[in-house]
Amino acid sequence: MPLMQVQLRRDTAANWALYNPVLLAGEMGVVTDANPPYFKVGDGVTLFADLAAMSGPPGEKGEPGAKGADGVDGADGAPGLPGPPGEKGETPPISDSVNSTDSNTAASSKAVKTAYDKAVDVENAIGDFAPRISPAFVGIPTAPTAVPGTNTQQLATTEFVQAAVEATDMSPYAPINSPVFTGTPKAPTPAEGDNSTKIATTAFVSKNGGLTSIVTTAASKQAAISATVTAASGSGTVLTQIAGLAAGTRTMQQLLQNLVDLSHSHGTNAVGSVCNCACNCACECCD
Repeated sequence: MPLMQVQLRRDTAANWALYNPVLLAGEMGVVTDANPPYFKVGDGVTLFADLAAMSGPPGEKGEPGAKGADGVDGADGAPGLPGPPGEKGETPPISDSVNSTDSNTAASSKAVKTAYDKAVDVENAIGDFAPRISPAFVGIPTAPTAVPGTNTQQLATTEFVQAAVEATDMSPYAPINSPVFTGTPKAPTPAEGDNSTKIATTAFVSKNGGLTSIVTTAASKQAAISATVTAASGSGTVLTQIAGLAAGTRTMQQLLQNLVDLSHSHGTNAVGSVCNCACNCACECCD
């Protein structure tokens, strides 16, 4: 009997799905690209896709292949359900103190209110304090008195200043009231012709004719006054004028004016000679 070969109907899974034929009863259809390959047996009615797949027994397990590349990370999963509530912790102790440093102690509402009130009081009292930078004090500020001889930026109280003044050697200086100078005292030279209580320096005396001129002028004035009194004394009125001054009936200014009037009434000038003026005034121009 000759050898007969039977060729089964076969195709890829894609073509089987594309055409989806109806196999005859007992006809086999093999899916060639499946791993492992399988086949289906037709019944003449059912479409290929609806037939049950058949395959032989599994073969031995092959060697594992090489590890493929890591795939992309998948999307985050939905959040899980919440866990059961934990056990209730212990209630910390409560304190009314505002100075407590215990981290395990809670502040009571009273402590919070007290701290808040203190903060408000501090804020309201800011106006009663001076800043550290350039403070402007009022009233009578006080400070510790520095040790004598201190020479720093420490504040100097009036007590420190007074002690420093008392410790200062004033012997090289002369007092303002009735000073007694030694050595070669100097002073600013007054303007020429100055007639005041300013100190006259040697330069001032030299500019005004020297000491001899001053003495001569003073002597001539003294002689004029003496001559006036001598000229008027003959009438006995000088003693009368002086007596009036002593009795308080005349002032010094009245006495001097009366002496001048007496010298005019006698027609003599300041040195006792006859006045050459038409007015007979005994002025210095007749000297």
